Parts: sequence; C-alpha cells; structure tokens
Amino acid sequence: MAESAFPINSFGARAAALQSAGRRILGRPGASALAIGALACALAGAALVAIAAWRSAPFEAPSWMQAEALVLATGAEGEVDLAALRGALRAALPQPAAAVGFEFVGRDTALRDLAQRRGLAGTGLADLRPNPLPDGFRVRFAPGTPPEQIDAAVGALRRVRGVDAVEFDAQLVRRAALLVALCGRVAMLAGVLLAATLLLAAFVAATVWSRAADDELFVLHLLGAEPAAMVRPAAYAAGLGVLCAALLAWGFVVVLAGAMDPLAAEFARQYGLHWEPLALPPWTPVPLCLALAGAGALAASLGLRATLRRRLARLAGALRR
Repeated sequence: MAESAFPINSFGARAAALQSAGRRILGRPGASALAIGALACALAGAALVAIAAWRSAPFEAPSWMQAEALVLATGAEGEVDLAALRGALRAALPQPAAAVGFEFVGRDTALRDLAQRRGLAGTGLADLRPNPLPDGFRVRFAPGTPPEQIDAAVGALRRVRGVDAVEFDAQLVRRAALLVALCGRVAMLAGVLLAATLLLAAFVAATVWSRAADDELFVLHLLGAEPAAMVRPAAYAAGLGVLCAALLAWGFVVVLAGAMDPLAAEFARQYGLHWEPLALPPWTPVPLCLALAGAGALAASLGLRATLRRRLARLAGALRR
C-alpha cells in the first residue's frame, strides 16, 4: 500500500492543519465574526440561566406565596382548650399532608402587632382592656396544593367545634396558582427557545468553519490524503472558533452578572427568595472554554467524517460522467 502524502500524526501535519484552520477563520472575517458573536450570545444566555438556577437553588416557595387560612377561636380559653382545638383542626383536614404548619396567633400578640402599625402607634391601642381580638391559628398549606383541596380543607376547618370564623381569600389563592403555572410554562418555553437558539448558532458556526469545496476534497483524496488529514483543518477551525466564542461569552457573563447581581440580590431579599452569593474561582472559565472548544472540534470532526464518503462518491461519479 502506498504511503500517504499527508502524514496524519506528525507535528508538522498538525501545525499545518492549525494554520489552515486560522486561514479558514481569518479568510472570511465577516462570516466568522457573525458566527462567533451569535454563538457567544447563545452561550452567554445559557450560562446566565444556569448560574441563576444554581444560585437560587433549592427552589422553595417563600412564605408569602404559600396559601394560608386564619382560624379565629374566641371561645377557646386556656392552654388546654387551645391544644385541643389544634388537634381538632388537624384531625378535620381531609388531606392532612396538605397543611405544613399550625402557627398559634395569640390575641395579645395580635393586638401588639396591630398597635405597632404605621398610623396606629400613637392611639394607645396596645393598652386597650379587655382585649377584643380573638385567639387564632394560622394554617399554612403546602406549596403546589391544588386550590380544590384547599377549599375543601377550609370548609372542614369552618365546621370544627370552637371555631368562630375562618378568614381565607380563595380568589387570591387561585390567582397565585395560575401565576405559578404561567411562570412555569414561560420558563419552559424560554428554556426550549434558548436551547434551540444555541443549537442554531452552533450549526451556523459549524457550517461557516467546516465548509470545504468539493473539488478541494477530491484533489486531496487523489493525492492520497487520509480522512483524518482532510478533516483536521475544519475540526481545528471549529475548535478555535468555539474557543473564541466561549471566551467572549464569559466576558458577557462577567459584565452582565456584575451589573445585575446587586439588583437580583435585593429582589431576592425583598421577596424572601433564596439567592447564594457568586463565588466562582477565577480559573473557572479556563476548563469550561477548553471543554467547549474540544466539544466543538469533536462535533465538527464526526460530522465531516460522516459526510466525507458521500461527498467524495458524488464527486467521483460526476467526473466519470
């Protein structure tokens, strides 16, 4: 078997392939800049979403988003009656697992909190005797509990002996459940669109950097070039292009995260959401960018190898005709 004119494992062959990859990128500066920019934007969007998801985990609904009912019991006097009422409330629930808390709200505490509100501090409300407010329990339901189950639980609480009234805003609960469902659908749609954008940008970049003329491939094949030698320049070009896009994307992430982090942290604090401080090591982008560059080169290599035989066979058939 004749020896290939294009050694595939020598340092010179790899250096020549790297030079060819550089010419592929620099030879079409407009298309390369567009491909790198599009891929960088898509990678930055995916990275920002992933970082935000990591910093907000675990995904626990804050207390103000949990449905709750206030059970008022003016007839309960003393610790024994209140303890018995708590047990009766628990036993009355058709779905005991739906309730995650039975917080006692004493009349003295309620009057003191009411007297401390703005506009009522100077009225002497805290010194009012006897205290006209009732004792009560704040029953909090688990996040994700269907509104129908909550309605049934509130109806059961109203029928418990010793309960004077149950304050519950059914419309607010239904609107909150609808808002949560809508946010989930929007987040899913945004994730699908982001993934599609990332795949489209990667496809465009691979098309720009891995395109080779059919006549060029056929001439290389006639000269005895191995498939690896024919594929390597395009694979290197894809790897270099993805590396540039990854570095640019990381710059976008640093700038945007630095600008949005104070606002996001304050938003999380105001609304009781979990938000971890960002503590990524300074060397974090190095392995990520190298891994993305390797993945881009590998994808380009596999794709070109899969299509190389078909294209060469088509060229050979055209020349025979």
